[in-house]
Amino acid sequence: MAKPTKITALTQAPGGGGPPVVSHDQPMPQIAEPHEVLVRVLAVALNPTDYKMPDYHPVPNAVMGCDFMGTIVAAGSDVDSACIGTRVCGPMHGSNPGNPGSGAFAEYLIQDERLLVRVPDSWSDLEGAALGGVGWATVALAMEDSLLLTGTPSKPAPLRPDGSRVPVLVYGGATATGTMACQLLSSSGYNPIATCSPASSVLVKKYGAKLTFPYSSPTCGETIRDATKGSIRTAIDCITSPESVKCCFTALGRAGARYASLEHAPDEWRTRKAVKMDMPMTYVVMGREVKLDGPYHRAADQSKFNLGARWAKEVQALVDEGRLKCHPAREVPGKWQGIIQGLEMIKNGQVRGQKLSVLPNGGLDRVASTYSWTKQDGVYRRKLGSMESFYLSLATPEGYPVHWMIGCSVTIASQPGDVNAEEALRKAWDATRSEFPCLGAAVDPSSRKFVVREGVTAEEWLQQSFRVHDDTTTDELFSAFRSQFHITLHYIRSTNQLLLQSPHTLIDGRGMLYLYHALFTSLSNQSTTTASGRAADTAATPNLSRPYDEWLGVSSVLTEKNVGDAQSIFARVLQQQKPIRLPGVDFQTQPRRPVHRDLTLDEETTSAIIEGSKKKGVSVTSAWHAALALTTQKIQSEAAEEGTSYVSFTTLDLRRHFPSSFIPQKHSICSLQTALPFSSDLSKDTTFDALSQSLHRQYKAPFDFADNDFSYLNPYMAMSRQILESGGVPPSSTPSLSSMGVVDDFLQRRYGDWEINSFWISSTMMTGDFQMYLWTFRGKMTFSVCYNEAFYEAAQVDRIMERTRDAMIQGLASA
Repeated sequence: MAKPTKITALTQAPGGGGPPVVSHDQPMPQIAEPHEVLVRVLAVALNPTDYKMPDYHPVPNAVMGCDFMGTIVAAGSDVDSACIGTRVCGPMHGSNPGNPGSGAFAEYLIQDERLLVRVPDSWSDLEGAALGGVGWATVALAMEDSLLLTGTPSKPAPLRPDGSRVPVLVYGGATATGTMACQLLSSSGYNPIATCSPASSVLVKKYGAKLTFPYSSPTCGETIRDATKGSIRTAIDCITSPESVKCCFTALGRAGARYASLEHAPDEWRTRKAVKMDMPMTYVVMGREVKLDGPYHRAADQSKFNLGARWAKEVQALVDEGRLKCHPAREVPGKWQGIIQGLEMIKNGQVRGQKLSVLPNGGLDRVASTYSWTKQDGVYRRKLGSMESFYLSLATPEGYPVHWMIGCSVTIASQPGDVNAEEALRKAWDATRSEFPCLGAAVDPSSRKFVVREGVTAEEWLQQSFRVHDDTTTDELFSAFRSQFHITLHYIRSTNQLLLQSPHTLIDGRGMLYLYHALFTSLSNQSTTTASGRAADTAATPNLSRPYDEWLGVSSVLTEKNVGDAQSIFARVLQQQKPIRLPGVDFQTQPRRPVHRDLTLDEETTSAIIEGSKKKGVSVTSAWHAALALTTQKIQSEAAEEGTSYVSFTTLDLRRHFPSSFIPQKHSICSLQTALPFSSDLSKDTTFDALSQSLHRQYKAPFDFADNDFSYLNPYMAMSRQILESGGVPPSSTPSLSSMGVVDDFLQRRYGDWEINSFWISSTMMTGDFQMYLWTFRGKMTFSVCYNEAFYEAAQVDRIMERTRDAMIQGLASA
């Protein structure tokens, strides 16, 4: 379905103030600046400011809300389109008199991409909303602007002469802003000294506080001052009451003290005039005037926006490294009414120690599913989804050479010195199955179902799924792949290499990355894994996989339009007059070994390509696609063949289109991708710029042909499977593409003492198909081709990759 022109949002009442109103007639926000993105909001978090703004600064009909989590669905001209589908969180200025439509409590919103933080796949939408942006932005302003603290997480503050850290007081350490302050201060080289209730002390210390003191004590300020020997010079007050101001001022040392409050503290609350006071106003990080009255007004200040953008990067790094957590989140059910209820709870003091979050657009709106798991005699089964059924049609009997068997390899660069890697891997692999039971799933070709068996001991399962090798390589293992209907982890002792092997029916390439992440997470937490030999606990587990048909709510009741949309895909291929393809391929040749070859670019070339793509306003994938098309056409012309129509299948990850209840880290042992033919007319788009722009538009909106109604997928895959099983697929040497993106976004460099330093992914080819992959890993871009040795020679493949690289570099460098 097309994007709406009207959206639902929670707004102030028409008279301003009073109970909020659920409005279904708000205009769809539009991107106006190059760095802006359009976000579909999936979850929001509630703050006291959300009810205070309408009460103290009423703006009739203004959209409310400040903290959000959502998915980017469109991007401005200066934003890499690869961000489309990314889960992000950030701050908004809700109830904004300067821009009444800019609040977070809406189905869609616009925000500057530089103020957003990518939400880890392992986090739920509720946790992403709880991180939001108001908390970290407020603390960043308080630290850098109000308290003049120079330490940051990337460059921590120096130690004092005695080797200790500089202390900073956090009043209200158990609040959401308080736990954020403790974490950011601690990461920046300071010692947070926090006030809280005795019951919250353990929580606050868990979030980074060095010491805690009970705020209820009438001598709290004196106790803190004495315990720290008067060394505290800075304080962040997350409460701002007469009592909190008095406590902070008493605890602060005599010389050069600074105090930051989250609310305005009137002069009469001051007990010491020498303390420099400031109130950081979070909304100023948006870079625009804060059009509020009195002490809350702020002029537009680009330096404050720059501060927010810098700290967004600091927060991103901490989140990526697992060093920053959101405040404990609690879901309030009820969507829009849930927001109203939650605000009343906060206003009435009914919330303690939790960040209330709501899923206004969340929850899986599922159609009646034909893919439910059933259990009988200790065996779980479910019907294959449409993509899974298609891949099963490619399968051969077990033990025979097979088309499209996927393999993914990494190398362990380092590990704990006293650890037996083989045994640690074995235990971690078993522990991963315990958490993700579908790792132990098999495909039953006869019933066309997924099967997960209970009661299988670790030894039984590991004997089948964990293989140890000597005197071989992952490349040799890959070329020797044979048909199987389960997932296997291969370990090569001599080289410390791992190779995942699976039929595409069970998992896709992106899923392989999530699986490696889960495995190495288990390795780094080895002490918590279970001992080998126990029975797998799969009973009543929530982690049994669902096909994309269910996540997308694809209807089993087809419309004429769904069928027409599916047929239009095949029309793109069949209507080619002069297809562009690699010449001289003899499709009658008997297949030999499936192999892959890689071309890895250096960091300097990779950086130049990324920057060149940004300057051209296209994604790296679009530039690569254009370079490959032009290269193939040129090779064809050199063979005295004419080609003008380039129609190539490209793999598209569907996860970005799933509802908020989908957690990639949890639900990805499944095939959750599709493929679409992207078409280009090189008789019209004859230049690199024109072709890359054309392809960029297709990548940004690949499903516009179906008005983004994914119900076309059911007939599309059924038609594809029918053609495949009837033997009606014509051979083709037109290169197809699959972009893995930035592998580092999914695989960390280190997991505790375990380090990864190499990566490749490929699929077995038993036909004349020429499949090209693209990924960036550790700052280096790799082109990779998987093919069958019967149809292409290694030198020929290398030359195609080299020419594609050169065409890409030349095209991006041109004015």
